[in-house]
Amino acid sequence: MLPFRTDNTHEKYTATYQHWCPQSEKYAGGDHLISAFREGWQLVDDIVKVERHWKSGTRPVKIYYFSLERDDETMVMPVLHNPFVDRCIIDLSLTLVHDETAENRYVAVPVKG
Repeated sequence: MLPFRTDNTHEKYTATYQHWCPQSEKYAGGDHLISAFREGWQLVDDIVKVERHWKSGTRPVKIYYFSLERDDETMVMPVLHNPFVDRCIIDLSLTLVHDETAENRYVAVPVKG
C-alpha cells in the first residue's frame, strides 16, 4: 500500500470532509480523494488507469481510476482531473495506464490549407 501525506495539501481545498459513494455520485473530485486518504484508505499499488473523454474541441476530460483499500475493504474511485490530482500522481510517482479504446483515442486529422 502507498501512503499519501494529507498534510501536504492546500488547507482551503481540503478543510472540509467530502464523502464519496459510487451509488450517489458517478465521479469524485480531488477533495474526495483527500478525504478518503484521511479516513485511512491507501492506494493498492502505483498504477492509475486514465480514461479520456472527448466532448468537443481538442481538450479531453480525463478521469483517473484510483484503486484504494482500507482494512478488508477495497474500492475504485474515479476522480475527475484537476491540478491536485496531477500533484498527487507526481508526488507518489504513480504510473498512468491510458485506456486506448476507440472512444478514448484521439485521432488527429490533417488540416488542409
